[in-house]
Amino acid sequence: MNKIVIDAGHGGSNIGASANGFIEKHETLKIALRLKDKFDCNDYDVKMIRTTDEFVANSKRAQIANQFGADLYISLHYNGANNPEAYGTETLYYAGSNQGEKAAATVHEELLTKLMLKDRGLKGRTDLVVLRNTSMPAILIEPLFLSNACDARILRVERGLDNITSAIKTGIDRYFSE
Repeated sequence: MNKIVIDAGHGGSNIGASANGFIEKHETLKIALRLKDKFDCNDYDVKMIRTTDEFVANSKRAQIANQFGADLYISLHYNGANNPEAYGTETLYYAGSNQGEKAAATVHEELLTKLMLKDRGLKGRTDLVVLRNTSMPAILIEPLFLSNACDARILRVERGLDNITSAIKTGIDRYFSE
């Protein structure tokens, strides 16, 4: 049984991006809880970083994942930019992690197919604690920009939320089966 950690980014006093009537910490938690339901029904052992609107330090998030012995860490976020024209999907992984890049690529491909947004690419990073300090492959998903009115519309409808969660789930299933 594959062990995964689902991390709803931000929380508590750390609200993340805020635009077009959305607050990132609420939207990431909404998707995280939906994902947990999808994974629970499919023979995954799931650990949630948070299930309520609480602050969890990034170092604590990595520590929880490491203690759990996860096979994959999934950090959920939404982008925001000063330029409301910025839009699209990007997925981050720890630079130098072949498995992290592989997981990011499979999830990213599914998100692009389901959301049909601009491909902002895969990005290897070394400066993010949740990617750097986890001992397993880790990805950080940015499906869309809350600051872009067209991107944000996806979150206003049930089908949009379903597309995000099913794309992530399908990508993770593919990652573990390849």
